[in-house]
Amino acid sequence: MESSSKSDLQAIDNKRDSWFEQFVFNIKTDLLELQTQTASTEKEAMYNSIIKSDYEALEKMFKPMLVKNMVSRLVKSYAAELYKIKKLPKKLAFSYNDSSVLVWAEIPDNDEEIEDFLILLEAKINAQYFADGFQIISTIVEDCDQLPVPNHYIPLIA
Repeated sequence: MESSSKSDLQAIDNKRDSWFEQFVFNIKTDLLELQTQTASTEKEAMYNSIIKSDYEALEKMFKPMLVKNMVSRLVKSYAAELYKIKKLPKKLAFSYNDSSVLVWAEIPDNDEEIEDFLILLEAKINAQYFADGFQIISTIVEDCDQLPVPNHYIPLIA
């Protein structure tokens, strides 16, 4: 058993060493591109912001990517929980902004079971992602409301 943990530690060390070697190689390649003025405008701006410690510029560069990643994780978590039940909403669509994922769910009239589930699901996902600065905000409508899914929502179940 002890040899197993030694081999596991060795594998981790090897992976880390390989990652750092590749990382240093990439930085040296970027430096060559910057020196020869062949780097992309985005790459040059990124390194200039890092060198100047311009965290505001770096935030503007990376925030859209981070938001999309967080939204993707949140929606996948939501969908995974949703598909555990046998009854799905008739329509389900999503939209998002910098800190919220908006959920549009259309359910059958007077279906309190699925409505309660969706409310509890929102709470569960919010508890998971609150520390990351994200939340779900649900709008639950019934058939009889006859409301269309807003145009800025992306349908998952139509």
